[in-house]
Amino acid sequence: MEVLFCTIVSKYRLFQCVAMYRSLKLRMKEAALAVLAVDEESARVLETLRLTDLIVITADKLEDNELLELKKERTYSEYCWTLKPVLLLYLYERYEEVRIFTYLDSDLFFFDNPMKLFRIRDKWSVLLTTHKVNRKTNGGFAAFMRNSQAYEALKWWDEKCREWCYYRHDNGRFADQGYLDVMRKKYRGVLYIDIPGSNAASWNYYKYDFEIKDNKVYINKNRLIFYHFSGLRLKRHETTVAIHGAEAPCILCGIYMDSIKKAIKDIEEVSPEVTEYFYLGI
Repeated sequence: MEVLFCTIVSKYRLFQCVAMYRSLKLRMKEAALAVLAVDEESARVLETLRLTDLIVITADKLEDNELLELKKERTYSEYCWTLKPVLLLYLYERYEEVRIFTYLDSDLFFFDNPMKLFRIRDKWSVLLTTHKVNRKTNGGFAAFMRNSQAYEALKWWDEKCREWCYYRHDNGRFADQGYLDVMRKKYRGVLYIDIPGSNAASWNYYKYDFEIKDNKVYINKNRLIFYHFSGLRLKRHETTVAIHGAEAPCILCGIYMDSIKKAIKDIEEVSPEVTEYFYLGI
């Protein structure tokens, strides 16, 4: 296995995780995704769905005494962000045959094979993406090569996230991703992927032209690789469901919502009570 993708999911975002997984497998048949399920509900649903090449990891496999204490004082989201480098290190140390470990936020959605991202730049240790409206790193995608530089960077990121990981700005720190800006200065081989096709999102999509040709999505004449549907929330009004919080070009919304609806339907068939969490807006 050359690449192992991973993500972290809770019962509140489970439907997006399933949609992301399916988009990844559609564009890259050999892809494997390791999912850290932070609660019993999401672990149970994923294990019941039995999705091909999806590895379910329960939180107790990773949590030490320090993390269990941090779990008490951090919000749900803050604790999930804290676990990003923890998960990557866990996989790094257990899958010795894997060359590249790639973290993905569960609200990403793939429109093309992501393998081309790893070949854009030569001799890298860590690949990151920016917000595209500034040079600040976005933590939704982070790839680590199996080498000493990447491993040291991962251990440092883990140490810093345990020390401080909160949903506020503090002297350059912000959640887990403020540290990624420092990582680029601290370690050799930490590079940015700047192409428009990676990490298009609600905060930068207005900069680009999107079009569909031959059933493929293009952004400024380049293939769109993945879109970051950050902030998406579901609200139920009697018999209808509305989405809000994640602006996207109209040509992407229909594709994404078809996948979201299928994910919710499949989850509802195996565990109908879990779908209630999707509308709480957490």
